[in-house]
Amino acid sequence: AAVTQLTPELWQLDVALPAPLKFYAGQFVELGLPTAQGTVWRSYSMASPPSSAARLSFVMKRIEGGAFSGGLDTLHVGQPLAVRGPFGASYLRAGTRPVLLCAIGSGIAPIMAMLRDAAERGDTRSFSLFYGARRPQDLPFLDELRAGFGLKLEFVPTLDGLEGGDAWDGASGTVTRAVQHAVENARDIDAYLCGAPPMCETVSRLLSAKGLPA
Repeated sequence: AAVTQLTPELWQLDVALPAPLKFYAGQFVELGLPTAQGTVWRSYSMASPPSSAARLSFVMKRIEGGAFSGGLDTLHVGQPLAVRGPFGASYLRAGTRPVLLCAIGSGIAPIMAMLRDAAERGDTRSFSLFYGARRPQDLPFLDELRAGFGLKLEFVPTLDGLEGGDAWDGASGTVTRAVQHAVENARDIDAYLCGAPPMCETVSRLLSAKGLPA
């Protein structure tokens, strides 16, 4: 239904469905792109909330030569795609504990779904989002995240690839370091991590060492 470039590397793909899809905020589907060699399937998390059941939004990192993402800039409105799912056990649970969210790159997609869904449901918990990128232009949804969705949201973007001339007065360094400095005790929080496996594993170990239950 639409393809939009969000940052130099991240794109948003919107897909219109013939029938609504029931899913939880944070889950993913497999998207299939028909090619001459057969259908290419890739997994992508929804960035749109469950209320948007007939039009799904995805955030993808465009990889040059990638079987699916490499063609994002050539997709056109009306082009057919296959969708199967939903899948995944990483979705926003009900609760009363503060929620810590941590993501890098296209890992922002399920986090956006969680925050948008929480806002629509009037969730009263406090949320903290740590998002890591390289430079200011690599931050997607900046206005929406800074506005906070009407939630009790603390948004902490942190950059680890700043260059001379970049206008930035926020946190610098890795997102792991930002979480390490900000969280003293993780015993009474819920955490959701999404992004490259090394980041997720490192932050997971860090929070576990600070008391986060398994």
